[in-house]
Amino acid sequence: LLGQRMNKNSNPFRPPVFRVQRNGDKLNRGADLELPEQVNLFSLLPLSGPAGETRYATISTGDYLQVLDQEGERLWQSTDHFGGSDASFYNQPQTEVVMPDPVTVQKRLLQLPTGEILTIQNEGSRVLTRFRTFSSGQVVALDWDGNSLRERWKTPGQNGYMADFSVADISGDGVPELITAMRFQEKNLLQKGHSALVIYPLR
Repeated sequence: LLGQRMNKNSNPFRPPVFRVQRNGDKLNRGADLELPEQVNLFSLLPLSGPAGETRYATISTGDYLQVLDQEGERLWQSTDHFGGSDASFYNQPQTEVVMPDPVTVQKRLLQLPTGEILTIQNEGSRVLTRFRTFSSGQVVALDWDGNSLRERWKTPGQNGYMADFSVADISGDGVPELITAMRFQEKNLLQKGHSALVIYPLR
């Protein structure tokens, strides 16, 4: 478990990142980790470079999947958008003069025991940071070859917003499934909301 103290500026997710240690029924701050400044703990996955050196896969603030080295140099970046989140908050007060941009809570990255890296790919409008809307979503699996991430497979696109996903054996047969949380219709004054779990077998 990793933790991070939130900074009071437009980019609150900045170093230091530290381990969280359990002491009885309390959680205490442990040793700091040396991570690049550009990483976001909500979408952070350590990788191994060609010579065994540490690399970091993460999703940028612009919704591009990227791989960084230990110093924060970008070694690879996707041409397509990944992630895509409408979960955000304001880290600075809004006034009549200052209208800060919302801070987006980015989507997670997961790695299967077989090595594939899973991430959400929501498609929609990203023109305005305050009014991000997404109309379709899917999970994409990628392979890390030591230099770049290449698509291996993906789930069928769903007409809606993919809020989250996880991997677990929910059927109890010893084989994990991919569980996705979809919002097909957002609640407003004219319509009811419609959300569901969509489950895919991983075989």
